[in-house]
Amino acid sequence: MSIVQTENEKPQVIWKERDCIGSQMSDALKEWGKRRNIHPKVLEVLIKRGFTTVEECEKFVFGTLSDTTPATAFGEEMEKAIARIKVAMQKREKIVIFADYDVDGTTACSIMMGTLKRLQNHYKFELDLIIPDRFKEGYGLNDKNIVRLVAMNPNLVITVDCGISSASQIASLKEKGIDVIVTDHHEPKAELPTDALAIVHPKFCNYPFVSLSGAGVAYQLCKGLWEVHGKKAPEWVERDMLDLVALGAICDIMDIKEADNRIYVKEGLKLIEQGRRFGLATMGSRLNWKKVTPYTLGFQIGPRINAAGRIEEADCVVEMLLSNDADIVNSILNVLEERNQERKKIQEYIVKKGLEQIAKSNYKYLSVVIGDEGFHEGVVGIAASKMIDVFYRPTFVLARNEEGMLKGSARSIEGVNLFEVMQMHEKGLLHSWGGHYAAAGLTIHPDNVKTFFDKIEDTLSKYPKETWIRKKYWDGHIRASDINETLFTSVDALEPFGQGFPKITWKLQGMLVHRKIMKNDPDKLRGTILIDGELEFPFIMWEKGLEIEVNTPYTLYGHFQFNDFFKHMEFNIIDFQ
Repeated sequence: MSIVQTENEKPQVIWKERDCIGSQMSDALKEWGKRRNIHPKVLEVLIKRGFTTVEECEKFVFGTLSDTTPATAFGEEMEKAIARIKVAMQKREKIVIFADYDVDGTTACSIMMGTLKRLQNHYKFELDLIIPDRFKEGYGLNDKNIVRLVAMNPNLVITVDCGISSASQIASLKEKGIDVIVTDHHEPKAELPTDALAIVHPKFCNYPFVSLSGAGVAYQLCKGLWEVHGKKAPEWVERDMLDLVALGAICDIMDIKEADNRIYVKEGLKLIEQGRRFGLATMGSRLNWKKVTPYTLGFQIGPRINAAGRIEEADCVVEMLLSNDADIVNSILNVLEERNQERKKIQEYIVKKGLEQIAKSNYKYLSVVIGDEGFHEGVVGIAASKMIDVFYRPTFVLARNEEGMLKGSARSIEGVNLFEVMQMHEKGLLHSWGGHYAAAGLTIHPDNVKTFFDKIEDTLSKYPKETWIRKKYWDGHIRASDINETLFTSVDALEPFGQGFPKITWKLQGMLVHRKIMKNDPDKLRGTILIDGELEFPFIMWEKGLEIEVNTPYTLYGHFQFNDFFKHMEFNIIDFQ
């Protein structure tokens, strides 16, 4: 199999000032900024990003767990779910947690299992879990893995991070006398699982924050065991599960501009940094974490957890996250590290092979579609993300499974809602699929490939030309006179940064006055820049070092950050003009 579609031109990149979605700075906000010691430039960024009242700014920057939305905001569906779980516990029935195999799914499963195991000590009900084998059983509750689920003889099944697309399977379980509670956050399709006893889903329940991860929904369900009855959830649920909620949110690329997600992530990062969960603390000691940030979760913890389900089964992840046994945890971490190294090699192979296919192609398309017999279906998603870095086009990477079907993952770009585009053409062409705005999975028969992607191409051709230009945004123009300790502490106060609330990118005028090559790579530099001809300041640069000259004025774009090794602030140059 060799499928290739792409446009061979190098994608354009433009720098733009980030659109202002706020209003002018009011006197009240100026006064708040002074009182809270927020630098005027940072306050301007907050306002531009849509925080226009003192109350909004206060909650966003200094909000606490008490400011988050209660579980009762899910309304009647939450009440029905809690009532059924209570019955299952009191009657000592068997509850099975059915989870997805990615980070969000395994952390959601760990939240549910960790909470219910503790309650199991008192109520003595039965408890088990099932995480589908990606390769033998596929994603979500489907016709393959439902057989294994039924064989476990559950009275109640609780799905986490999946289930919203499994209407027929849930109907089948209901016929067998098995109740199902769906907890999910993926985009609901036209056919909802109405045979579920309850559907706890942000969009289905009109929850005020739609960008909640699967782990976040599971967390709310666990809190709901108390909050639905007007009680406060215990500390070991309300606070101690937030490290897992943070992991799910960051690794599933949830919007952390939303107040709840931001607070969950901020508190969860503290727990991980404090080493409160044995499995993560042990991983941290191996990787020598210093400050735990969203980067730590997204690029160090996340890939190792994801590697479990990408290469083999993911059950071991839940055991690692819940265990306090050093031998068990270290054994599992060894396995995760081995699988992650294998994942890297497979990923490199897919990207290399894909680039070779594209280089030989004369096609000109607005999407990238590649596939090969040797592609590993567990790694196609992350390979698609890497291909987007190169071509900036919606990308589909397909592998052939044992049944001869093409199974793959897709990733999208700013301005192209992948879920909507695929939903327009799924009928009669896709065997199965699911996802959200930026990412999706699909299974398609080889005979349908050309028709499906021709339709995708036709839809994309109607998008405006600027869609295909990669846009990078700067937030504020900083001058030498603006740079002081208050600026740095104010930026720190806005952490964590991530999806929906990226790092502040500053634009400034400067030139390199001293530079030194790092790591024997002339593209990687460190040294000092002269800002506005008056302030010499440390800088670091990880790429494009060969393209920049010393003693030449440039417009520089980048972030201020603290260098742990040299113990000083520096400007991380990400681009220049």
